Amino acid sequence: MKLKKFYADSVRLESRERDLGLTWLAGDGSSHRVAWVEDTEEIYAVAHVTRKGRGPEVELLGTIPAAQLDEALAGWQQRCGRAGSFEWLLERVAAAVGSAPQPARPPRRRRARKAIADVLVAGRGGARPSGRISFGL
Repeated sequence: MKLKKFYADSVRLESRERDLGLTWLAGDGSSHRVAWVEDTEEIYAVAHVTRKGRGPEVELLGTIPAAQLDEALAGWQQRCGRAGSFEWLLERVAAAVGSAPQPARPPRRRRARKAIADVLVAGRGGARPSGRISFGL
């Protein structure tokens, strides 16, 4: 999917991310940036734009809970940037999720209050609630 579509989800857009390297090199010569999204626990790769116009495409590799991330990818700093490092990463992610890379689960909605406030704002013609209760007396 395109990067713009990936970040169209407000949970992803507003979440913290952990950078996992900028130059993962695949056997086919492509390179990727990899990151982990805190709120969704998604690990994803973005193919760099090539001279042929390929990229930036987002590939969801799977979900890895925060508590397992460091163990699953132990040694990544030494691998990133080497030939074949992207395949190494894919193998580690697949082992961590228990199967081949899979589509990530839907993002968790931790920001329900913000979503409710946005609905209230839309229902009031764009006026933000003041936080005060008025009884109209």
